[in-house]
Amino acid sequence: MKKHKLFLLVIISIISITLSTSAFAAVTRESAQLSSYSLDATSPGSGRIATKVVIVGSGKMKEIGVESIYIYEANGTAWRYVDRFSKDDPGMYSTDAYGFADTIYYNGEPKTDYKLVVTIFAKDSKGSDSRTKDLYVTTK
Repeated sequence: MKKHKLFLLVIISIISITLSTSAFAAVTRESAQLSSYSLDATSPGSGRIATKVVIVGSGKMKEIGVESIYIYEANGTAWRYVDRFSKDDPGMYSTDAYGFADTIYYNGEPKTDYKLVVTIFAKDSKGSDSRTKDLYVTTK
């Protein structure tokens, strides 16, 4: 019985060490260009959607910001494309910057489910990188 308890204790210790190492690894850099980022969509009211974007580069970037936001509206069991923002729209990215932060607003319909497909990017002399995340929000 004591050998069985000792064996379980050793296994639990190994798993704990492995999990703590994995959690630490998740805090490391995203890539050579992207250090970290945060994306969130909320509805302040009246059908409006606020997409909050915070991006930290892994140094000074030639360009850093939002590549695109595709907006889809719930249509039964499917999503219907309704609009998009692109990098070419005003305020979507910064040049010669270490990071980017902004809130991008879209005027939708009240009490409607939306899906936003947000792609962020960072570009420097060594290359570029991007990440895409789906966000879901129900407007007020």
